[in-house]
Amino acid sequence: MLSASVPKDKTGVHKHAANNQVTLYLLFIILSAFSIYAGLCFGGEFIPPFNIFSPDNSLVTLNIRLPRVLAGFMIGGGLSIVGMSFQTWFRNPLADPFILGVAGAAAVGVVFGMIFQIDSYYGSRVLVFVFSMISIALIFLLSGIHKRGQGVKLILIGVGLNFFFTSVITVMHTVMSDRFSKNIILWYMGDTSSLQLRDALFMSVFVIICSVLLIRMGRQMNLYMMGDDIAESSGLDMGKFSFKVFMLGSVITAILVTFCGSIGFIGIVVPHIAKIISGYDFRRNMPVSFFIGGISVVFIDTFCRTAFYPREIPLGAVTALVGAPFFIHILRKGLS
Repeated sequence: MLSASVPKDKTGVHKHAANNQVTLYLLFIILSAFSIYAGLCFGGEFIPPFNIFSPDNSLVTLNIRLPRVLAGFMIGGGLSIVGMSFQTWFRNPLADPFILGVAGAAAVGVVFGMIFQIDSYYGSRVLVFVFSMISIALIFLLSGIHKRGQGVKLILIGVGLNFFFTSVITVMHTVMSDRFSKNIILWYMGDTSSLQLRDALFMSVFVIICSVLLIRMGRQMNLYMMGDDIAESSGLDMGKFSFKVFMLGSVITAILVTFCGSIGFIGIVVPHIAKIISGYDFRRNMPVSFFIGGISVVFIDTFCRTAFYPREIPLGAVTALVGAPFFIHILRKGLS
């Protein structure tokens, strides 16, 4: 009797956990839809929910609000899932998507675009993306990323590249006109106001594909966090695992920085919130992290463009303002 009851109890526990997981995902899907709908309704002028796609409002909705809402969700989701992946890979709770110097390299691309007067909308973005990929290539060549125990070396290389790129930007900042300097500062604070719908859709394709591939690595991340010896004895190819996390995370970061600039704190803070809500199983907390990040940035960006209309607050300034207290809490409590 006793032996028969144990499997039954275990089955009941598994069913209960599965039901909780489904409920959690449904809740986040509903919240995501609500945040997107709210972002489409609120702006310089409020549009009633049932009129957002009416003939009178469709131009504003499709050309101005929808690109920003879609981009905001991808920014938050992409940075959050990269933050979760990098914190796992480095085994460092303070790692973020910009730890490897991609944002600094992209900023140098922005500066060079201004110097050589590349005014083309897509020409400047291509230049920023190229500089981001140069940074990724340098890290790959210098770090020996496929080797075991390279986490500290990678972080130090990223810090060194960040210092180098910051120095280049500082020198250029002193010799450029005030108008160019202001543009660099605005880019550093993050911006979605200039995005077109095709940009948001293009960005979304890359972010979604790479994010899904990272989410599918949840079981491997669980093994990785048990330590190198246990992970390898369980069949995890450490070199292949590190390469996939590095490339997928770097591509997401490079794409987002290319179109939206540098937006901080989301990639550090949201993964910890996701772990508090859904636990430490990466098969669950990776998608939860994506949802929380996307919802958060959509709401924050909506606030940025409506709170002091017609003035607009830089998105990165508000994410830092909201994220900094959580970051300090992480440092104090030692989460993760």
